[in-house]
Amino acid sequence: QQQQQIESTEITPQGQEESDNPVSSCEDCRITPIELVKSVHYTACKKPWECTIPHPRVPRDEKQKYRLSHLTNITTCGLLFRKWFDLRKDFEDQLAAAEPVVSLSRRDGRFHPEYFGGYCSHSGDYIPMEPPPDNFDMKKLYGL
Repeated sequence: QQQQQIESTEITPQGQEESDNPVSSCEDCRITPIELVKSVHYTACKKPWECTIPHPRVPRDEKQKYRLSHLTNITTCGLLFRKWFDLRKDFEDQLAAAEPVVSLSRRDGRFHPEYFGGYCSHSGDYIPMEPPPDNFDMKKLYGL
């Protein structure tokens, strides 16, 4: 029965699900305010460290056409990328403060710094974080 409901569910142009079940409704999570998001799976948006933006484009097949038109909100993807890189920066800053031998990575990338925070030089060119020493105790960062 659940499989039948999934097959009969469609997404309207407004992003809301419609199904044969009159009590079924689904908020469009693609436009949820970022501060309310608790977990992210980056499949539709692409991974932040891939340094790519899922620009609208001519789809190569029906599967990509569906993904681009129904699953991806470019604005939300950009905001999610920014949040991911803000968290990375915060972690890296805390790490450098706790362990002086850790140097901060470059933050001078010019590929859409409004989304990637200076951590991408070009599309596909990610600037990785410097790792802590092997003997570093991560508990120092979180007071555990």
